[in-house]
Amino acid sequence: MPLSTRILIATKSSRQISIPVYVVSRLAIVAFAILLAGCNDRSGVSVTGEVIIDGKAVNAGTVNVVPAQGTQGPRVSARIQSGRFTILGEQELQPGQHRVTVLTDADINDMWGRTEANEVSAPEKSTRLTPRMQQVSLVDGENELLLSFDE
Repeated sequence: MPLSTRILIATKSSRQISIPVYVVSRLAIVAFAILLAGCNDRSGVSVTGEVIIDGKAVNAGTVNVVPAQGTQGPRVSARIQSGRFTILGEQELQPGQHRVTVLTDADINDMWGRTEANEVSAPEKSTRLTPRMQQVSLVDGENELLLSFDE
């Protein structure tokens, strides 16, 4: 006896609907794909921005984003390259108030007494590294920041 290639579905009105198995299996695959796409949607907060110190774009450095009190989410860092940085939504930043600090590669070189040729010399005095800081409000979706500091 051959296997049935149709599925019978009973309705409230005691009627039966006959649907081919291949239609049901394809609908199940589409429903599963939609479910998976929804589970992996981590768009969250994304941030792009520019860092300027004394009117000039920062060549290289690091931007750190730390949730302020009352805001959930992880701490996130991004490299500054040619004055710009990007934090993608996959990094799970949450909307709300955040403290953004900027530390340039030049700051670190000064602290360690490095020259442009990457030679190390003893600093003239004890140098304490003080990052620049701004408080920002991030919203769900895309955010564009201009971090400008005067020294």
